[in-house]
Amino acid sequence: MLKRRLAPYRNGTGLKPAATLKLMIRLLFQNSLMRYMNKKSGFTLLETIVVLGIIAILAAIITPLTVQTVGARRETAAREELEVLKEAIIGKARSTEHGAEFTFGFVGDIGNVPDSLDRLKTIGSLPAYSFDTTKDMGAGWRGPYIMEKHGGDFKKDPWGADYSYSTTPGTNTDLGVQYLAKITSTGPDLTTGTDDDLSVEILEPEVRANVFGYVKNTVGDGVPAVAAVINYPSNGTLTTASNTTDGDGLYQFSNIPTGSRTITIDPKLLYKSDTAKTLTTNSDDVQFKIENFSENDIVVSSIKADYAVSPAAYYENVVINGLTVFTYSTNRAGNGTTVTFAPLTVSKSTISKKPFLARIQTGRVEPQDIVVGRLTVGGSLTIELRNFFDAVSGNANPVNMNGVPFTITFSNGSVVKFIPVK
Repeated sequence: MLKRRLAPYRNGTGLKPAATLKLMIRLLFQNSLMRYMNKKSGFTLLETIVVLGIIAILAAIITPLTVQTVGARRETAAREELEVLKEAIIGKARSTEHGAEFTFGFVGDIGNVPDSLDRLKTIGSLPAYSFDTTKDMGAGWRGPYIMEKHGGDFKKDPWGADYSYSTTPGTNTDLGVQYLAKITSTGPDLTTGTDDDLSVEILEPEVRANVFGYVKNTVGDGVPAVAAVINYPSNGTLTTASNTTDGDGLYQFSNIPTGSRTITIDPKLLYKSDTAKTLTTNSDDVQFKIENFSENDIVVSSIKADYAVSPAAYYENVVINGLTVFTYSTNRAGNGTTVTFAPLTVSKSTISKKPFLARIQTGRVEPQDIVVGRLTVGGSLTIELRNFFDAVSGNANPVNMNGVPFTITFSNGSVVKFIPVK
């Protein structure tokens, strides 16, 4: 019966080859099923050969696809695991309903990359985490920073080999930046240095940053000569770096590990905004006010005024809080002259200054400007430089100092800048 139904197709007529093969398979199974149901006979030799051939063809097609699918899944899993390991080291930004939320991983707490992957799970010889309430931040190990894979070791890749971890620095040639650590999977061939290796690099800009910002007064002017200290971990121990603001109020720190850090500033004598003015009809007296923002009393015993005006001008007196502390005898004081006097104490601020938070995420970070005029102020001094004349001694003519920029340096190192107006 089967031979009769297949006869037209053996003669080259009827369906196309693909359809013919499909029909042959269907008829073979129908015929085999009928034989089995009728229990008249078993499979014929032809039927057996055809079925085995079909199975062989299907196996030849399916086996490579299965191998490729398994290999692709393992490669995908390896890439994901490498990223998880990297995230455990440097953290990651996540979106939340309240905005971006940052975790900084091992580096955030310790300040550097781990010496081995084991440190992501166990503390080893690292110090335990502790918090400094004065500096408003902590440092030390508070892991684990990674969890074991379900049913396996987090240090093993999907092919069962250990991930290789190296802290030997190198250069990422594509990005042109240095990396500080590298995690590698040997891939399916389990051989290091071949084309199927998979890896991630911990780039230096992902671990360290240059931090800068400005200390300003309430009107937005930069405040020079302010001591700034940043607090950060190094090998799990809280440490500090110091800097002093430049003439524009800029402070800078280099190679600070990423994470939530705090910055403490110690402003001392600061110019009180909008107090600089010229006095008298000739505008030849200059008056300004300074305030103590430090947590300590400040003793002042000298003052130096730097300014540029034409003609050159020289002043005869320095008056502080109504007390004359300098009067010229032979020569008047001029630009760059340091005038000394009996020490005066400016009382401290009564409220301690809290550190400012700096969240460091990239290779170069500019924290929010620190406005010192909003801090609690202590004592103050009203200072007058009186009687500017156009000669260092003898008879002279008054000089109008309206609009002349001044830089005043005090004996304790404080520097203030202002421009007096009428």
